[in-house]
Amino acid sequence: DPLLHLEFGNPVSQEPADAIILFEDRHRMTRSAQLLRSGKPRGPGTDDRNGSAGSLLGHDRLDEALVPGMRDDLELDVLDRHLAENEYMAGDEYSIADMAIWPWYGALVLGRVYDAAEFLQTHEYKNMMRWTNMIGERAAVKRGVKVNRAWGEPSGQLRERHDASDFELRTEDKLNPEAKATRL
Repeated sequence: DPLLHLEFGNPVSQEPADAIILFEDRHRMTRSAQLLRSGKPRGPGTDDRNGSAGSLLGHDRLDEALVPGMRDDLELDVLDRHLAENEYMAGDEYSIADMAIWPWYGALVLGRVYDAAEFLQTHEYKNMMRWTNMIGERAAVKRGVKVNRAWGEPSGQLRERHDASDFELRTEDKLNPEAKATRL
């Protein structure tokens, strides 16, 4: 067996058609305003977009890259435009792509994480709202969001699932009738 095996080919022909590619939101880079001051491209400031260095230098403003929920809405825009032409993320049928994306973006759009829905004006993303609500109405999704949940309404908390009957018999409201709703 060889230690290293190289293959040459055309990688472009092997890419899936209509792939959705998003930027990693934690990748920090100089802002366009910093680069284009006075109409001349410039490098970053003395803090080099380093949040802790900026604080040491007396720049006390909030840095959107460091505050949860204060995100650029690029990803929502890309997903919304994609869903304008597709019923689901991978086309006309529900798929693993929807299962993987919905827990985060669905919760974000509905304002269930970071209280960011108002800040990001998610109600304006009509296709994302349609998709989010459509996925959330699926019976399997309604059951799935209860599993391993230890916050929210007690009837929506199924801390351990070992059997299908657990959804009816072992939610927190049934195990602990005095339980109160908790927030994450």
